[in-house]
Parts: sequence; C-alpha cells; structure tokens
Amino acid sequence: MEEIKMKKAILIALALVMTITLLAACGNNRGPLGNLNAAVQQAITEEVRNSGGDVDVHPDGTVDVHLPDGTTGQYGGSWPENEFTKIIPKPDFELTAATTSDREFTVVFVGATTEQIRGYVEKLKAAGFTSDTETEDNEIFGMFIYNFSATNAAGYKVSVFSAVGLSGLSLEKP
Repeated sequence: MEEIKMKKAILIALALVMTITLLAACGNNRGPLGNLNAAVQQAITEEVRNSGGDVDVHPDGTVDVHLPDGTTGQYGGSWPENEFTKIIPKPDFELTAATTSDREFTVVFVGATTEQIRGYVEKLKAAGFTSDTETEDNEIFGMFIYNFSATNAAGYKVSVFSAVGLSGLSLEKP
C-alpha cells in the first residue's frame, strides 16, 4: 500500500512540475517536458523508472508514464480515451496532465476561464451528474474560486475545480 502511495505521489509531483512549467513558459507549445531543460527531464524520467515505471517522451514534448500497478499518467497531448472519459463530456480546454488508475481519473487544464468551467459543469449536469451536488462559487481577494461535485445514477462522483487560471476534474468510481 505504501508503495502505491509513493508511485501516485510521483505522478502527482510530476503533474505539478509540468503545470508550473507550462504556466511559466507562456506560449511555448512544445509540450510539458519540452519546456524543461534536459537535466530536469532526465531526473523525472529516472525517478519514474526507479519506481518500476516507464516513461515515453515524444518528439512534441508530450509524455506518457506507466506504473507497475496500472496507473498511467499523460502530460500534454489530446483527451485520453478510457472507461472514465466515456462517462463525461469532452471539455474544450487544453489538457495539461491526466492520471488514470483503476478507481479514478484526474485531469488538469490550464487557460480555461471560470465561465468556461461553469459551462462545462452544465454539460456534466446534462450528462446526468445531478445527485448530491455541491457548488462553491466565490471571489476572494479578487480571485475566483469555483468548485463543483456531483454523482450520477451509477454512483460515479465528479469533482471540478477552478482557481487562478488552473482547473481540473476528477472522476471516481462508486
């Protein structure tokens, strides 16, 4: 169990590095690892491989990570196709990072406005995510913070967040 937590922590840390890098790069479209220097790319690759995983760095800078427990990570690239993404509508935002395990799908976006996130939430509601809804829609010190969560009839729970230009969602199995 501790090993699984460590592997997921590596994927999350990698996602954060990628997100911060993308925010700092502003406009470089080479992909997440394409914005990092070679030493940092190598360090990330070695860390994942030392944990028993595998990393594929593509020429466009997008990255796929595969861990022994079946968890996958994707940094950059297009909307993934998996059992989770068949349940939710495809958003119109640029994907920064996504992870998929046997229980959960999580994705991070950059550049989606709060209004776009609110619009996407309406699409989720239309797709059946209407039970146990919770919404937080606040402005704090000039920053908009938006959170939404709901379940569908099958018991899948979706959570959406948006704050300071960073947004994302997670979808959990019942």
